[in-house]
Amino acid sequence: MPRLPAGLRSPEAARAFLEAARWPRRVVCPHCGSAGAAFRLQPKPGAATHVRRGVWKCAACRCQFTVTVGTIFEHSRLPLNKWLQAIDLLCSSRAGSTPRQLQEALAVTYKTAGLIATRIRYALAQKAFSRIHRPWRSRPVALSLFPLPFQTAVTELLKVTPAHRRDPLEVLDEMGKRAPL
Repeated sequence: MPRLPAGLRSPEAARAFLEAARWPRRVVCPHCGSAGAAFRLQPKPGAATHVRRGVWKCAACRCQFTVTVGTIFEHSRLPLNKWLQAIDLLCSSRAGSTPRQLQEALAVTYKTAGLIATRIRYALAQKAFSRIHRPWRSRPVALSLFPLPFQTAVTELLKVTPAHRRDPLEVLDEMGKRAPL
């Protein structure tokens, strides 16, 4: 098992950690951008239906959302604690980790491990390419992404919006041209 802090080994603790990292002061609606107008949905006593864990509702636009909306964790059935373990594994070593190593550490299939690694590397590469740009060159300069502190990696990944309809291995520079990873 990775050296993830013991408090983050459950999905509920991982969700609380991501909420604190994404919204340090007030909850911000990802749909309309209003700050502090959201409230956590709670099931009514005696109701036949339930409320999913971690669901918030914006009082301004009335949309429901979770901490994963607009991040690489969106539309993933994998528990958030396994995502955090994968981030820790990928960012703790200089060379990163292979999907086979992720598969063994997280107890997931090889296909899932490859998808996790691709999403995390893609998101970190997007942030690296957007931070460093030499104006005299047509393409941004690639950075060495690893090793990266765990807290920094999670904070950076929460700021990245996923591109669902774009090739996950393609990174575009500021001019809109394809840049190599």
